[in-house]
Amino acid sequence: MNQSDLDRLLANAQYRNALEGITGCLLYCDGNFIQLIEGPAEPLHRVYASICADTRHAHIYQIVDEPIDSREFSGWAMGYASADLQDFTTLHRSLLNGIDAAQASERPFDGRRLLHDFWVQHGRGSDPLLV
Repeated sequence: MNQSDLDRLLANAQYRNALEGITGCLLYCDGNFIQLIEGPAEPLHRVYASICADTRHAHIYQIVDEPIDSREFSGWAMGYASADLQDFTTLHRSLLNGIDAAQASERPFDGRRLLHDFWVQHGRGSDPLLV
């Protein structure tokens, strides 16, 4: 995916999400994405289904699908940041390890909070690409 493709994908996601009342963030690294989307159930499932049906995507893994009390990314139709490989890999592993640990101990896992904390710690809160 070149920068033009990525810009177009982001603009389309921001537009669609704003129409659907969906918020979230998209983290990109070397052709890979970690995405969090949040919003009302019906529009959320429509957006997720369109992501799954998009032939540009492969190996989509849904990590968490559960009701939430409040949004982590309420001000952003789709926040965006690119990450270096080490940070991206660390976050990806943390998400997967958190799910495994939660399942083993039967305690809740808050992947949203993990992604939000990563976002803030890496200075993404003031990124000008956030809408």
